[in-house]
Amino acid sequence: MFFSDPKFIQDNCDLLIDSPLDENDLLLTALDADEAISRPFQFSLGMLSEELSIDPEDLIGKPLSITVKPRKPDDGMLSLLFSKKEARFFHGIVSSFSAGVAVKREDSDARGFRVYHATLVPRLWFLSHSTNCRIFQEKTPLQIIETVLEEQGFRPRRDYSISDVRGPLAKRKWDYCVQYRESDLNFLSRLMEQLGIYYYFEHEDSGHTLVLTDKEQLSTDTIDVIYKPFSNIIDEDNQVTMWEHRYGFESGKVSTTDFDYRNSSTNLLASASSKKSDASRDYERFDYPGYYQTTKADQFGTTKDGKNIAEIHMQALDSQRHIIRGASVARELMPGLRIEMEYLGLDDEDGEKYLLTSLQHRYRQNVIPVMGRLGTTDYNNSFTCIPDRTPFRPPRVTQRPVVEGPQTAIVIGTKAFDAKTKSDQEVMTDKYGRVKVQFHWDRRQGDGEKPYENSSCWIRVSQGHSGAGWGMINIPRKGEEVIVDFIEGDPDQPIITGRVYNAQNKLPYRLDDDNEKDNIYISGFKTRSSPQGDVTKNYNELRFQDKKGKEHIYFHAERDFTRVVENKDVLIVSDEKEITQKRIDKVTKDTAKGSQTIEIYKNRTVTILSGDEKFNVDEGNRTVTIKKGNDHTEVEEGKRTAKISKGNDEIEVSKGDRIINVKKGEHKLDVAQDISITSGKNVDIQAGNNSITLKVGQSKIQMKSDGTITISGNKITLNGMKIALKGKQSVQIDAMQTVKIKALQKTKVEGTLGLELAGLKVDGKGQLMSTLKGGLMAEVKAGALAKVKGAITFVG
Repeated sequence: MFFSDPKFIQDNCDLLIDSPLDENDLLLTALDADEAISRPFQFSLGMLSEELSIDPEDLIGKPLSITVKPRKPDDGMLSLLFSKKEARFFHGIVSSFSAGVAVKREDSDARGFRVYHATLVPRLWFLSHSTNCRIFQEKTPLQIIETVLEEQGFRPRRDYSISDVRGPLAKRKWDYCVQYRESDLNFLSRLMEQLGIYYYFEHEDSGHTLVLTDKEQLSTDTIDVIYKPFSNIIDEDNQVTMWEHRYGFESGKVSTTDFDYRNSSTNLLASASSKKSDASRDYERFDYPGYYQTTKADQFGTTKDGKNIAEIHMQALDSQRHIIRGASVARELMPGLRIEMEYLGLDDEDGEKYLLTSLQHRYRQNVIPVMGRLGTTDYNNSFTCIPDRTPFRPPRVTQRPVVEGPQTAIVIGTKAFDAKTKSDQEVMTDKYGRVKVQFHWDRRQGDGEKPYENSSCWIRVSQGHSGAGWGMINIPRKGEEVIVDFIEGDPDQPIITGRVYNAQNKLPYRLDDDNEKDNIYISGFKTRSSPQGDVTKNYNELRFQDKKGKEHIYFHAERDFTRVVENKDVLIVSDEKEITQKRIDKVTKDTAKGSQTIEIYKNRTVTILSGDEKFNVDEGNRTVTIKKGNDHTEVEEGKRTAKISKGNDEIEVSKGDRIINVKKGEHKLDVAQDISITSGKNVDIQAGNNSITLKVGQSKIQMKSDGTITISGNKITLNGMKIALKGKQSVQIDAMQTVKIKALQKTKVEGTLGLELAGLKVDGKGQLMSTLKGGLMAEVKAGALAKVKGAITFVG
């Protein structure tokens, strides 16, 4: 065999190349095309060229198309290997280019040639070279897919089509979806596998189109093929040369569930069973979490969604149960098409239809004339297919990204400007105590350099306790750096587990100051008033100092402090207790029963600089016991009032004196009913320079400081075993009408010098010296004996 002087042109070739180079710069000698459903195709090209130094930059990343021309048989020679139908196209982007052996003929004017190799891939393949970390919010899966594709230059309906995607899961908005440290291709592939979406490519001479679909039956287009198992002769251009069934065992049931903290008691378990095999139904493939998605309205997926997810997964497994491997010379085959088998000699398979899932084309073309004649073009393919009645779903082969460990992020607030505080909102949360953060890897920003309020989903915050209406709560605030972990390592499920300080948010106590070395022993917490509180002035704080010998607990309430004790409140002060109060002290007793006990070992001083002190006992007793010592109450200016609305006021002094001193002012005792004073010994009542007056009704006794005692009343009665009326000078008894002196036995009126009654005079010796007269009558009576003596006596 020898090489003639060829002229490298494509006019006589069956395989044509359209590249950025000149028309005849490259001649195709070999094409190995590997294409499959839900997999980027790869076309390997072998080429010859008279151009010995092709610049790879002219081809890398550039589109290139291959046309397979239909051929008619040569005169006198039957060529059954060439299709008599329309041309077939393979279009792709050059991903690699290599220059091989170069042959330059020195003994001829003909130019030499060089072998070149190139690989064509779809535009989709280049997404494997673009990795990203970003967040999608409030978008449907289809919107996410469109966003990623269009960012990479895909044109709708020209470079990609999604019109055949109709499943409910793909068109419902997701609240949150993260692409994390993964390529755009990986990201899209796992989304489509999760939703049961698959894709294939349609080729034209000017380009290729990515077609997405989730239809269970992909295509209605059917190509007839024929299989002759008992013949070694290939005499049909649609002849199948090899046909082999492969059966495999797969699980017969798929179950999944998830957890919704918004409805934590809801059971989200869902299952789907195979429709293909009863023998495998006892083998269940259970997975958790099921990756149910949260919708825009903060509504988590339901068991219906779980059922759809399980059904998609089950269909993907069923697609692998029965796979046919074959080979043929039919050039029209491509993934996504159906073939109808004419099976000679086996009626069971004759007329059956199958869905092509993958193909490997092999073209060989001799572009160098041999013996003055152009070489032939050979073609064959191998393929896989599944029974057409089996719904196709892409297998779950793309790995979800896993966040290897916790991260930190910055808490954000709302971007709404508050005109009063001149700042953004510092605390942005919801009914679950969730917050939003800005991840360090999220390159999206809000207005200017400020993170915006939708930089993440609502993220739950771990607390010390979380019971049903009880527990601990501490909401992270804007600007704080928090520790974010991820449930199951899933970037779509962040959860805040802690907080850390940084250069901007420093510790509340300096640990690097030699003048405050004891700060390293401090623990506790310190808050800041919000919004725009000054951390040095506006804060609440509970601090523990554990330095040996300086132990101290410090509590600071920026405004109010309320303490509720349902039962006992015991306070033990071993040394001193000092209370300084600047404003009002109000203690309110709850209706619940309980006690408070305060035990102080030494002194207790309460000082109220301004305001009132009130002590109320709604029900019960108040007892003050001083075992040893004094009880001293001093009112420097003002009043002291004790009021008993109902009941008694008793003061008991078991031993000692009770003294009331009113140094300036009056002492009044006002009793509605009786006053009783009982003394075991004496009762001593003294007044200064004025008087003592006892008065009731029309009766009155008044004692003046000059010694005058006046007793007045309508009737005065003196009763006693002995009654003595003495006057150092005189005793005078006056009556407007009658003075009556009466004794049951003897009435005796004596005077040292004498006795004188009106009209009657008796000297000191008892001698009558005057006459007893009566204006109308004079009566002398005695109970036993009455004597009247005189010179003349009248009786009767």
